[in-house]
Amino acid sequence: MKRPHGPPTAVLAGVTAAALLVCCVPASEPAKPAGAIGFRTEPTAASLGEPFVTDDGWTVRVESFALQLRVSGSSVETTESRGYTSDSDSAEYRIASTARAELFARALPVGVARFSVSLQGSYFYSDSETSDSTRIESFGLSPAVAARFRTPADAAPVVWQSPVTYGPSLVLAVRAVKGELRERFDLSLLTFSLTSEAGASLEASGEVRADALTTVPLTVAAEALFRDVRTGRLSFDDVASVDTDRNGTITGDELNATATPSRIGSSKPREPGLLETLVERSSRILSLR
Repeated sequence: MKRPHGPPTAVLAGVTAAALLVCCVPASEPAKPAGAIGFRTEPTAASLGEPFVTDDGWTVRVESFALQLRVSGSSVETTESRGYTSDSDSAEYRIASTARAELFARALPVGVARFSVSLQGSYFYSDSETSDSTRIESFGLSPAVAARFRTPADAAPVVWQSPVTYGPSLVLAVRAVKGELRERFDLSLLTFSLTSEAGASLEASGEVRADALTTVPLTVAAEALFRDVRTGRLSFDDVASVDTDRNGTITGDELNATATPSRIGSSKPREPGLLETLVERSSRILSLR
């Protein structure tokens, strides 16, 4: 009697072994639901280039205004239960004040999250471009303004001796007129300082939804750099006074000359100059409605 045709015994053994192996491999767990949360920028009329009049009689128009921002977010539930969290994210952005951009932290667990935004400056150890420039998303920047974020700030507070060079947190160009007086201000400014509230995060909380982006409105107000934080009055006389050679252009050197050097551990009272004043005012550029 002929034996029926069929696959060799060795092949059957191999198929059986493979089937058993597949059965023994557990199915991967489905990814936990996640979403994103952050801010959507809403520029004021002044940030869009509309002229405004200061209380000391200057008509000021913002020609260009751009910021570098850091947005961070973290899960409240994970943080409170563990005391730390890997369920967090941060991202950096460079935006023109005229842009209506969405700035957010990604891949956060569904539930309540805390999130924040702050002005941020890059740092590097030479005059070459910053190494992190490829990781920063940009909105509405011209090539010329984008390049200024990759070079040292024109004006920066002196807080300590360090080999680190800092790039700017903001780039601002304005023209101001008062009678026969004309002034132009076109500078990049680092807003970090050990002696002011600048650099502090603006914080919020909200609900992260699965596969969705949740945002809250973030007002961007360029005029805040010219508003006295104590009286609320808009002024430009103090800025114009920095133009010591009276050529109608305020330079980084002229603004840096107003800085009061800070010595860590010194008990001597400090009299802040205009540079420190602008750094302090910068903390009011961003606000939540």
